[in-house]
Amino acid sequence: MGEAKKRRLQNMAVAAKAQQVDFGRVANAVNRLTLAASENVGADCILQAALAQSILNALSVPSELCLGFAAWRVGQGDGDVISHIPQKGVEPATSRHFAIHAWLRVGDRIFDVTTAQLPLKAAQLDAQDGGSTQVDWAPEFVLAPLSEASSYRDVAQGNAGQFFYKHDLGLTAHLLSKMPVTLDPVDVANAWLIYENPDVNVIGPNQVRIAGSDE
Repeated sequence: MGEAKKRRLQNMAVAAKAQQVDFGRVANAVNRLTLAASENVGADCILQAALAQSILNALSVPSELCLGFAAWRVGQGDGDVISHIPQKGVEPATSRHFAIHAWLRVGDRIFDVTTAQLPLKAAQLDAQDGGSTQVDWAPEFVLAPLSEASSYRDVAQGNAGQFFYKHDLGLTAHLLSKMPVTLDPVDVANAWLIYENPDVNVIGPNQVRIAGSDE
């Protein structure tokens, strides 16, 4: 059997299992947990992707952790693009500060649970460079066929709601060999608890710090 046919059959099998999954609940659980407890809110895409993968694993839905480059057109203005793309002259495999993104591939679909944080990412970037990013598009998650991803050029020149994802296999293998993703079992358990109980009240260290700053 050819590799293309094998991949197609695998994608069909994953799609059949994925039909039973409420991906919105998965994204909601991960987002609420990381907003409450992540030490790097706005820059914790690998953690979020890994937690989402842990929930999918518990639901017997296989997924692939992807590392690479991404960009989102969040508004109509010239500067309303948030991106994790290569900087000219910077080698991704050797730079600790290289901008990368993490998401999941579920069959032939992109599953990204981080897009609810796009307003926060925009605010963080604006604070660094003095820009003013208008965020009109920030869905709770992206679940879309790979074919719906635009090129980076189209995102940079296009309309709000367009997105770019490029999985870099070499980069993924290199970074995961140097920095394997190891989840705290407590985080995994909490993510599953929130998934199973969407109405549960989620309180963590980030809320405590915010409350303390208001006093």
